Amino acid sequence: MKNDTNKAKGKKKARDKEVRIGSIDDFKQAVKDVIADPSRLNDIAQDGVVFLDPELIPKILSKQRLRIIHEIRKRDYSVGELADKLHRKQEHVSRDIHLLEDYGFIYIVKDGKRSIPKTNDKICITV
Repeated sequence: MKNDTNKAKGKKKARDKEVRIGSIDDFKQAVKDVIADPSRLNDIAQDGVVFLDPELIPKILSKQRLRIIHEIRKRDYSVGELADKLHRKQEHVSRDIHLLEDYGFIYIVKDGKRSIPKTNDKICITV
């Protein structure tokens, strides 16, 4: 599982992007669509679209990670505050936040020494 979820390391964040859940064939079809009609390139965010394999979704969006997303939609929490709220160890919450950030579901805003995870309402998930 660790290898599967670490595939996003080193890639650009999906902030302000569309996240599509689909196979490599779905990705190839999207590229073919743009080649066939270059005006469709405007439909894709400037830095591209993030495609996720459907098999990764339950690994990325576990119950605990969905709880993180749910809580940070309500209000701003530091990682420590979020860990307290969720009754989890801070290092586990931090690990989950970084993974969600790698896949573009959330992003981090620095507020002095605090790191505040935020969801991006511009993320669109297409299944």
